[in-house]
Amino acid sequence: QFLTLSHSEKLATRDAVFTRRLLSSPWYQTLFGDSFKFTGDQNEKQRYQNDAHGHRIALGIQSRVTGEGGDVIIVDDPHGAEEALSEASCQSVLDAYDGMISTRLNDPVRGAIIIVMQRLSEMDLTAHLMSKGNFEGWVNVAIPMRYTGTSFSSPLSIKDPRTEKDQLL
Repeated sequence: QFLTLSHSEKLATRDAVFTRRLLSSPWYQTLFGDSFKFTGDQNEKQRYQNDAHGHRIALGIQSRVTGEGGDVIIVDDPHGAEEALSEASCQSVLDAYDGMISTRLNDPVRGAIIIVMQRLSEMDLTAHLMSKGNFEGWVNVAIPMRYTGTSFSSPLSIKDPRTEKDQLL
């Protein structure tokens, strides 16, 4: 069960549609089609379910998530580039994360929260989480925008494909 969020509901919906198209594709169905089927009564752009009790729910970061949950919560770009320098806008994202999103795991011990974002501000969600200092169970993968000439360290064995100093990501 996936709960997915982005800074805008439009982007969260776009990504959910892409995922549904992949899961429905002949390629995927040939390989994994016997694993599950989409249910006919809940198969919308922002919310779809399967017959194995799985679901994907796509929402904007400011949406109410009360009553929703997931085994995996994915927060993709919680801050819009145009809003990242606004202290009030950043604070509203932090409040949404702390007050609602961080508590929506179905099983806090076995579940996962994945945050994917570019750093846009010193007031952003990454800075907020780093300031809390409690990283037990967290993995932070920070990829520099410009290649420094040395590989970055990643606990997930991610390799940097860049080879030239100052090459952009």
